[in-house]
Parts: sequence; structure tokens; C-alpha cells
Amino acid sequence: MKKALLKKIPVVEAGIRDKQYMELCRQNYLMKVQKATVAHKRTLILNLYDAENIIKEQYQPFCRIFFSNRDFITYFIKENRWSIKTLDILEAEKGKFISQIAIRTYKEKRSIQQFFHCTDDAVDSIQLIQIEQQKRKAEKSLKKKKKEV
Repeated sequence: MKKALLKKIPVVEAGIRDKQYMELCRQNYLMKVQKATVAHKRTLILNLYDAENIIKEQYQPFCRIFFSNRDFITYFIKENRWSIKTLDILEAEKGKFISQIAIRTYKEKRSIQQFFHCTDDAVDSIQLIQIEQQKRKAEKSLKKKKKEV
């Protein structure tokens, strides 16, 4: 994935409705979903916002996770750094349960399921993201091992 191209994709900011929603649902994070085409590849962009910041009316995400067909990468905006950390590692860093992520609209949940070709509505979107991240990380490590041999 070309980082320079990914950085150029405009950030979706949270808004007043998101603030109202976060005050009601008492989750730790909010996730807003974007879809884009980057270098002729469809890309799913997950913008993660800290609930405390949204309540303080700071509507910028703290990180963005970019998914392509076989890869994912996370961009931390304030630190201006890239990583391939999964959601559960983010949980350890932030000290808050990452499972407490609110996805406000059904349309956003559907976008996640469609991107990962999941037709089962019983599967939670956050769980689906974690499964896909683990799968793609395992595929990368297998490719690395094959190159070494």
C-alpha cells in the first residue's frame, strides 16, 4: 500500500450527532467507515475516534486503518507514524477496551461486512475486523518465511 497516496485521502471528521451518540452509548471509541479506490484497488478506511475527545468537541480521529484486498496498515495521525498493529494491540496501548467501539450507522456496519465478503449478520463488525487483521498478518509472516527458505 502506498502511504503517500493513503495520507492524501481526506479525513472524515466526527460531528455533533456523533457527540450526542457517544454521550448516550457510553463506548470508549467511535468508528467511522470510508471507502475509496487507491492505485486501482478498493480500500476500506476505518477512522477511530476517542470518545473523550469527541465529547470535548475534538472531532479528528486518533488513527486510521486502511484495508486493501490482502493487506492492512494503521496510521497514527498525531504521531505521524505507520504501523501494522492489530486492534487488540491498540487496546493494550490505550488501556481501554477496544471491543467497546461504537459504529453509529447500519450502513457503516454493512460496508465492513461487504468489504470482507461476510454475509452473516450475526458476526460483529469489530470481531470481523480483528479476524481479518489476524488472517492478513499470518499471511504476511508466511510469505516472509517462504522468502527466507
